Amino acid sequence: MGINENKLIEKMFDNYNYCLNKDDCKDLSEDIVTITNETSMFNTPLQEWINGKRTFTDVEVNGFSLVELAYRLDNDNPNIPIAIIILWLESKDDLSYHGLAAVANYFCLVNPQIILGEQCQYAVYKDETWYFMLDNQKNDDLRECQAWQVLLLNPKLILQVAYEHPNNTSLTLLEDGSYLIVQNEEV
Repeated sequence: MGINENKLIEKMFDNYNYCLNKDDCKDLSEDIVTITNETSMFNTPLQEWINGKRTFTDVEVNGFSLVELAYRLDNDNPNIPIAIIILWLESKDDLSYHGLAAVANYFCLVNPQIILGEQCQYAVYKDETWYFMLDNQKNDDLRECQAWQVLLLNPKLILQVAYEHPNNTSLTLLEDGSYLIVQNEEV
């Protein structure tokens, strides 16, 4: 039985409209349907979630539990759909997204343009929080979000977020696509 994409979009928006708009839900649901068509192990927990169940069939990928990740993303409304995307990316041979499941639920502050697809140019770790910005001017209009919302579009930052950097560490995007790490920078 296939996934009803319209029902998935509606349920995602109903549960997560505090962090996702309707277009986000539509875009993500297309990915989720593709994933479940490709990887059947995610079908049962997703159907359980769509049908409003509160207990889910668990799936483990690279040592990460789908249900545990879903609860870490949203303890009140376990985010099974996003957990599916994250674990599917974790399962790929391409190592770009390895480590995402470990840090996906971290809260951070981000320039909204980065969530819309702009590449993060500058990041600062300060007071146990990551700040993701378009430049180092620090006058960005930042909003709170979960790390997965930034890292899905900026996978080169995953290992940096997972690494325990000291306070006041900055990351600056270089022309070659890597990040220059400067510790103890006055920010």
